[in-house]
Amino acid sequence: MLDLGKLQQKLYKIKLLDGTILQIPKPSQLLLKKMINLEKVENKGANLLDEINNILLEIFSTNKNGIVYTFEDIEKMFDLSMALVVIKDYINFSFDMLGE
Repeated sequence: MLDLGKLQQKLYKIKLLDGTILQIPKPSQLLLKKMINLEKVENKGANLLDEINNILLEIFSTNKNGIVYTFEDIEKMFDLSMALVVIKDYINFSFDMLGE
C-alpha cells in the first residue's frame, strides 16, 4: 500500500537570526510554481518585493512549530538578498526530495 503520509516526513529546517529553528514541509505544486516564476513578475520594483515576501509568508506559514507570521514580520525579518537565498535553498531542497 502506498502511504502518502510517509512521503511528507522530511522537513526543511532553517535557523532564523533569532535562533529559532523552523521545520517546514515540502511545498505544494502551486507554491513551487510561484517560486520558479518569480522572475516573471510584472513591473519589478515594489511588486517584486511584495511577491517575494508573499512567497516567504506562504513558506513560513506551513511551519510545524506552530509559529504564526504576518507579512510585516517577513518584511522586517529579511533583506532582499537573504530572502532570495532562503527561496533558492527551499527550491533546491524541494528538487532534492524529488530525487529520493
